[in-house]
Amino acid sequence: MKTMNKLLLAAVVAGGMASCVTDIETPKLEGFYGLEPKELTSSTDEVVMEGLNEDNEVVTFAWGSYEPAVDNPAYQVSDGSVQHYLEMSATPDFTDVASQLVEGQTITFTESELNPILINLGYEPWQSASLYVRVQYYIAANVESQYSLPIILNVTPYGIRFNRMDVLATDRETVLASIYSPGEDGVYTGYVAASSWMNFYLVERDNTLWGSVPGSAFKLSTDQVTFYNLWFPSNAGSYRLTADTNTEEWTAEYLSSMTLTASSGASTAMAFKQSANSWTANIVTTEAETFSATATTLLYSTANENGEESQPIDFGQILSIPEAGNWTVTFNMTGEQPTATYAVNEEPVATYEPYLEMIDPNNWDDVKCRLFSANSDGKYTGFYYSGEWENYKFATEGRETVYGSQPSSLFELDASGSSYNIYIQDGKEGLYRYSVSLPDNTWEYQVISSLVVRGDHDLMSVMAYDAESKVWTADLDIQEVGWGMQILADDNWDNHFKSKGEGVLGYQEGDNILPPGPGRYRLTINLYDGGNMTYTFTAL
Repeated sequence: MKTMNKLLLAAVVAGGMASCVTDIETPKLEGFYGLEPKELTSSTDEVVMEGLNEDNEVVTFAWGSYEPAVDNPAYQVSDGSVQHYLEMSATPDFTDVASQLVEGQTITFTESELNPILINLGYEPWQSASLYVRVQYYIAANVESQYSLPIILNVTPYGIRFNRMDVLATDRETVLASIYSPGEDGVYTGYVAASSWMNFYLVERDNTLWGSVPGSAFKLSTDQVTFYNLWFPSNAGSYRLTADTNTEEWTAEYLSSMTLTASSGASTAMAFKQSANSWTANIVTTEAETFSATATTLLYSTANENGEESQPIDFGQILSIPEAGNWTVTFNMTGEQPTATYAVNEEPVATYEPYLEMIDPNNWDDVKCRLFSANSDGKYTGFYYSGEWENYKFATEGRETVYGSQPSSLFELDASGSSYNIYIQDGKEGLYRYSVSLPDNTWEYQVISSLVVRGDHDLMSVMAYDAESKVWTADLDIQEVGWGMQILADDNWDNHFKSKGEGVLGYQEGDNILPPGPGRYRLTINLYDGGNMTYTFTAL
């Protein structure tokens, strides 16, 4: 049996309509001409759009189809020979038509899809008018098309809405996120997952592009000749971005932490997933429970471009869970308003080793330091003096798993072969405290600018780092032992090292360090092993 393609079918049809007589029997097309027109239906006859929710589905069209054949059994009409074009027009004679090829026999339009079609056909925003719709059944250019019965809808398109502003990449085309102005008052707010020093522009719905005033990072400008791009501060993570086109200023509030609080009073720290722009937490409920969320913030603005502690963001009650269970709560920050959902936590209870090692990504036997988990709960802490732009990865002791960072998110761990190396954002040499959470699949660091020895009678000595031996030392002239001493990070009494006994240091645990007695000593500490950090006194 021969299959007829479109060009051959067109020739067959043309031959079938020819008046000349030949010696060859020409197959004729059946099931397409001389039939009653197909019926077109719509889900509504009144479409009123306001542009407030452009993803809103406003109308669905459906129609019947043809099943053409030929009168010669030696030929077969291939599937898909009849194409369906949905036609829309502002006039009943379909003089000016918007035509769209449709696969299948139904199509649904959202506001964002239908509105530009109406505007291009000449409809006035906010004005109701008739829309004429039909389906064209097309086979080939030299074959007369068939048409469905037309239908009429009343439609009201919308004009430009200033209810959304897009965050654009520096190519000025890629949309990274959106912020919103429900009142269309020129003040836009939304939550953005930002990488460190992420550069961007802002664009309104009328294509007004906003950058920053040269020399003033948080002042907005529309002068494309002189303006700079905008940028987030060095902290990668979750930001509430507010742009005020009236005052021509913008602010960035860095959400440094998020807490989920149950109505019973129990609080759980949430982890930020930059790739999904969401905060998550695993919780257990014993009965029905409601939850609220609060975020601590740092505010960056024209008043303080370096950031300052700001009022926490209280999201209020975000979620109700009606039953007991083990749940994963996800607080999605994308969209006009953050939304919370919960799902059964099906992950098995994980077991973790007490140690995690920081390794050279090119030589897994080169261990830079060991991070320790006191409770073997997958949350590790360790200290390392990093070189300038030094790269590393985290790994289990037996190298069963090696963690890098996700390609799109430095602080999210990735155990796949496509992970990136881990590094300090600013690339600066110095001492850092590293924290890794395997349950949350995240890591972070804290800069330690100095280690200071503080003791009785306000003894104070700044410790020096020896890059060759990788230890810290301070020469002390001890007049009196007194209550002993502590080693303070950045001279902060709340961030200290003490003694766990027998020359072992404890970070934020233990008792005061007691020197051997009055005299001159060199105090040496080794921070290589987070679970077995040591200190020694050597007489001078």
